This record gives sequence, C-alpha cells and structure tokens, in this order.
Amino acid sequence: MVVVPRCYFVLGKRPERVELHGFSDASEHAYAAVLYLRTRYSDKSVSMRLVASKTKVAPLKKQTIPQLELLGALILARLTKVVQGLISNLNGQFFWVDSMTALCWIRNDKVWKQYVQHRVDEIRQLSDRELWRHCSGRLNPADFPSRGSMASELIDQVLWWQGPHFLRESTTNWPTIEVYDLNHEAQMEMVKNITPITLSLVSTSSTFVCQSIKELIDCKKYGGLNRLLRVTSYVTRFIKKCRKQTNSFEPFISHSEMNQSELLWIKSIQRSFFAREIQYFRSCSGPCPLLVKQYGLFLDNQEVLRCKGRLNNSSLCLLSKNPAILPHDDYFVKLLVLWAHQNVKHSGVADTLTYLRERFWILKGCQVVRRVVKSCTVCRKLEGPSYSSVTAPDLPNERVSDQPPFTTHTGVDFAGSLYISEKNVSEKVYICLYSNIYGLFTCASTRANHLELTPNMGVDSFLLAIRRFSSRRGLPATLMCDNAKTFQSSEN
Repeated sequence: MVVVPRCYFVLGKRPERVELHGFSDASEHAYAAVLYLRTRYSDKSVSMRLVASKTKVAPLKKQTIPQLELLGALILARLTKVVQGLISNLNGQFFWVDSMTALCWIRNDKVWKQYVQHRVDEIRQLSDRELWRHCSGRLNPADFPSRGSMASELIDQVLWWQGPHFLRESTTNWPTIEVYDLNHEAQMEMVKNITPITLSLVSTSSTFVCQSIKELIDCKKYGGLNRLLRVTSYVTRFIKKCRKQTNSFEPFISHSEMNQSELLWIKSIQRSFFAREIQYFRSCSGPCPLLVKQYGLFLDNQEVLRCKGRLNNSSLCLLSKNPAILPHDDYFVKLLVLWAHQNVKHSGVADTLTYLRERFWILKGCQVVRRVVKSCTVCRKLEGPSYSSVTAPDLPNERVSDQPPFTTHTGVDFAGSLYISEKNVSEKVYICLYSNIYGLFTCASTRANHLELTPNMGVDSFLLAIRRFSSRRGLPATLMCDNAKTFQSSEN
C-alpha cells in the first residue's frame, strides 16, 4: 500500500524558505520530469515533498539521447510554469539535469540548429538559464519514470518519494559545475556559418510598399495565391506599425487587407511591365503606346491600369466593366491563374479563362491558362491515359499436356444452386443451406466435365461423389480444389 502525504508542509513548524526543485531525464523509450517542494523551517530542518511528475513516450522518429534530454528539460520547464502559479510564497526554483550536452545548449549563447534552437528558446522564456544545474544520474529521481518502473518497485524508493539526499543538506553541499564547455555532441548542433541579415526601412514615401513589394517578398517561394497575399498582409501591417500609421492589432488577416495586398501586387507588376504606358498617362505627352490604342487603357483613381471595354452601361461592377491588364510571363500571374482554376473546380481552359476575365485581362491569356492547366497535377491524374493491360502468361503444363481425360490433372468444385424435380415435386436448393447441389469435376487438359449430384455440401456427400467419380473415371494423378472447408475436412 502506497501512502502519499497530502500536506506539503510539516504541521506545527513555521516555514522560512520554500523552493521548487525540478529534475528531468530521458531514455530511448521515454523522457520525464518530476517536481519537489523543498521547505526549510525555523528550526533549520528540511522537508521534501513530491509535487508533480510528467512522462512522455519518445518520438517515433529516432532521436539522440541529448535531444531527448532536451525534450525532458522542456516539459520540466512547462510543468514548473504551471505549478509555480498554484503555490504561493515561493522563494526560488532550481532545475536539475544529468546531461551536460543539454545543459550546454541551455546555458550557452551559441546559435544552434533549428530543432535545438526552438526548444532552447522556449526553455529560456519559461525559466532563467542561470537556474539550470547538473546532478549525477544516480541522484536523479526522474530516472524512474523515464526508464519505466512498476508500482511495487517505487514503494521502497526513497529517492523517488523524497528526492536526492543533498537537498536536505546545506546549499554548500549541492553539486556544482561552473564550466559548461562545448563537447562534441553539443558542437554537432551548432550553426557554423551564420549569415547576417540586415533589413532597413528608410523611405518615408507612402508608395514605398507598392514600388518595392517584389523586392521585399519573393513570390516564387509560394505555391498559392492566398498564402502569398497573407504574407504580404503581415509585411504591410509590420511596415505600418514601424511608421506608426496604425496602433490596432488583429490576430487574423481581414478581407480588406487581402484585397489591399492583391492591389499592391497588381500595381507593382504593372509598374514593372507597363512602365511606358503609365508614364504616358502621367506626363500626358509623347507618342501614344500601342497597347493604349489597342485596349483603351486608362488609369483609375487607385492608379491601376485598366482596359476600357464596351460594357460601361451595364450593371456590372467596375472590376468587370474595366478589367486590370496583366502580363503573361510573370509568376504572380501564374498563381492567379492557378487560383482561378481551383475556384472553377478544375473545369478546363475555357471556364478558367472566363472566370479570370471577370476581373483581369491577361495578355495572351489563352496560352497562359492552357500552360497552367496542362501542368495541374489534379487534372493530369484525372485526364491521364488508362493503364495498359498486362500480357497474359503462358498456360501451365497441366493445361496443355496431351493425356486422356481425368487421368492426370483434375479440378473439383461445387456449383449451384439448381432446381431439381423429384417425384413430380420441384425443389429450389441453395449452396449455403446445404441443399441439393452438383459436384463438378473438370479435366485440366481436355476441359471435359463430369457432374455428380450431391444432396448438400457436406463432407460425407463429397466423399460419396468422389467414390462415384473414381469408380467411373478412375483415380486422377492430381486433384485440385480451392481449399474450401469441405475439401480440407475430407483430407482427415
């Protein structure tokens, strides 16, 4: 029987200092964390109480032991964060691990690889790195849950219930290691060549984002239009905050921000491909470009280059009456076509082009749409050629041997159900009901058939059918069947 004290303090004594001590450990199968409450009383006595523990199974993907030790330290930091909010008047907290590699990752200011760096950053956010210390593995109580222990084994384990013995002594007797040098395992996770990244925003022009959005964001890194627009919305929101143009912060991207990001990309692309036409409208001088005459281009109040069609008197919206002109050889246009193709449920070139022209006019649009649709993975799977049939193999030897019927290779099976007439009474029989049925014997070489009427599919009826068959045709060299239960029982 295991008795766990519910009170963390000794009754009748006045606590002077209350500390939270956490231990973590890991093995190939699991990693764990355990917390103890260390209380020093006015009479200089010290008590230790088990507060909480947490164990997790090791990931399916193979991890090194130091990486698992780091995961154990992470759940220890998380568990401590939860417990310290439930216990008042804490005077301190300490974290103990028996892995020098994990301790080196936490305490050093090096830049580690992504897997280690993310977990180290979270540990440092939840705890102070100076509070992490090293203890011997034989003094680490988290070794029991990390390696697995039966309840009967834990009953007599003082280390598990009361923690290591050095915590009952003075702090001068605690294990101390002042040097946390990089060992070989720690250096394996260190980033060797760090590329410095410098970003500067020096322009105060309101059109800065529009002019340089292609320089800030490489759209070729994104495979979908919605993802690109969301990233653009976050970038523009950050720039506005740096310029102190907005103080609001919304956790999600709004529909208006997505539309504004789309407008930024359209204006940026038009300034790259149609600079001559835009300059013509701004200067109102010089020869008229060919595209202006051909498509009736004009600049709207948002400085977007649009085509003037013949639908201005219709009830359509402005975007449909005067679609924005776009080039055919830009990656953003490819993402736009792919987005439209997905919205029309992969219907084809004509439907995709019709959907696009509700808002945009793409030069050589039919070629662009046909190229994107041709490279669509979903369409290629659905419209691809069917699999070719497999060439039939050669017949086995028993099917082509020149032997008399029923002497070499013979197959046996049941067929039915059939109708039989007995004493002018017609009876309908079924296979599953063990009623009247035919036993079918077939010669493998000559394809000759021998029929035997059996009252049911039982073993006795089958044995009698074989006896009648062998009495009339003789015993074959090989008798083949489909391993039905009736045939298997007949062997015994």
